[in-house]
Amino acid sequence: MNDFIVICIILVLLLVAAVTVVTVLIASGILRPIRELYVATEKIAEGDFEVRASADSRDEIEVLVHGFNNMAGNMQGLISKVKEDEQKMRRADLRLLQEQINPHFLYNTLDTIVWLIEGN
Repeated sequence: MNDFIVICIILVLLLVAAVTVVTVLIASGILRPIRELYVATEKIAEGDFEVRASADSRDEIEVLVHGFNNMAGNMQGLISKVKEDEQKMRRADLRLLQEQINPHFLYNTLDTIVWLIEGN
């Protein structure tokens, strides 16, 4: 009888260990893609818009990862467009200032010539 109890205890302990290992594997399989998505989200928040997440699963997490990657690509495109527009705006402002300076400079030059002629 004692041998049977010892064998049962050993089997129960082995079963508990096996269940624990399987639970850890399942949990890590679920949490790994979520953790990768979290890390990618933090990098996007820091300003690295080239980061992309990956998912090997065929569930809702993969849908989230694809949506995240699309969003990151759109954000990267929009930010580059804004930078490009700002550069165009700066160039246009510079041209506008140059066009304002040129007539003013010409007027001052002609006015100086008139003053020199009047002053002999």
